[in-house]
Amino acid sequence: MACVLGVLLGDGWVDGRDYRIALSVKDYEFALAFSHALAIGLNKPVKQPKQLSNGSWRVVYKSKAFYEWYRSLLQRGDLTNLKEYVEYDRETVRAFLLGLFDAEGGYTYRRDRGKKLFT
Repeated sequence: MACVLGVLLGDGWVDGRDYRIALSVKDYEFALAFSHALAIGLNKPVKQPKQLSNGSWRVVYKSKAFYEWYRSLLQRGDLTNLKEYVEYDRETVRAFLLGLFDAEGGYTYRRDRGKKLFT
């Protein structure tokens, strides 16, 4: 799950409207690897990435339990709650960093609107 957390902080997103956990990327293999990892974490069947009109690949899962857990980790832009899941051992640190760097994204907290943005 550490790799999934890294990807979500990079290029993925979690949406409370439908409890969606999603990723859109140009690399099919990356989207498929994310789908496999997330499916294992959610105990759901693996979904194949779907190609969008712009040529990118999207993976979408829905889970209210995951949404609530994930949002509880990132309250008010504070990432310290992630430590328990990311710094468990060397392998989880490696998996988290792999997910974050493969995603090539970053984390932003907008104080003016109190929203967390994952870009």
